[in-house]
Parts: sequence; C-alpha cells; structure tokens
Amino acid sequence: MKNKNIIVLKTDIQSQRLLRLVSSLFDTHNAIIKWSVDLEDCDNVLRVITYKKINALDLISQLKTHGITAKDLPS
Repeated sequence: MKNKNIIVLKTDIQSQRLLRLVSSLFDTHNAIIKWSVDLEDCDNVLRVITYKKINALDLISQLKTHGITAKDLPS
C-alpha cells in the first residue's frame, strides 16, 4: 500500500461556488484520494488525503492562483 499524506489547511472557502472550484481542481488530480471542506468550522478547514507526498505549499499556491486563500494548519 502506498504511503498516505494528510494536509490540513485553513481557508476562506465559504460558498458553493468556491467548493465547485476546488472540486474541479482536486477531483481530477491523480495524487489526491479524498478531500473535504468543513464549512461549519470557523477556519473552513480543507483536509486533503493523498497517495503521494504533496507539499502543503504547493496546494496553497494552486488555490491562490484561483483566488482562494489557504494557510497550513498543524496536524
């Protein structure tokens, strides 16, 4: 079984429009197993589970290019 990596980010995702945007980015990403956003949490936490080692800064940068602000949250 491949190693899994969990990335947890604080985001400004607060709408269905932004959720659809994240979905279009992450649903087709070959290294991402599962992702979710907790809109009920005050930090709108984005949790990403990956097969490969993906750097949190890479995800933050990718989100930023689409207008989404994200910061790394320690596990």
